Amino acid sequence: MGRSREDLYQTEVSDPLDLTRTGYQPTPELRGPVLHAFSSDRAIYEDSTFWNPSWASDSGPLYSTLGDLGRWGPAFGQGRLLTPASFLPLTKRPSAAPPTGPYFATGFVVSNGWYFQNPNFNGYTGA
Repeated sequence: MGRSREDLYQTEVSDPLDLTRTGYQPTPELRGPVLHAFSSDRAIYEDSTFWNPSWASDSGPLYSTLGDLGRWGPAFGQGRLLTPASFLPLTKRPSAAPPTGPYFATGFVVSNGWYFQNPNFNGYTGA
């Protein structure tokens, strides 16, 4: 208790995975170079790169590079930062899900051992 989100992300995720170009920035300022994003969320197509991320709570203020994401992805998919007892409830098939095929786990779809999300934030999307 009493630790900031920024400190938690740094000490519990970035440092253990050596994510040196990943951080937490709760203001619209981004470290360069920046890949610009565009959105039509406000009924016009406009540059949304520096929209304030505060509305997105925990996920909005995070930034990273493709290299760091390449290290984070496998660690996430294998639950390397969690104990097996903590990772299993996040990824197991819920009892309400059909016995075969893809299913929705905690925040993502699981299909044939792959985890999927389709995030969308201020014009930035991913898969």
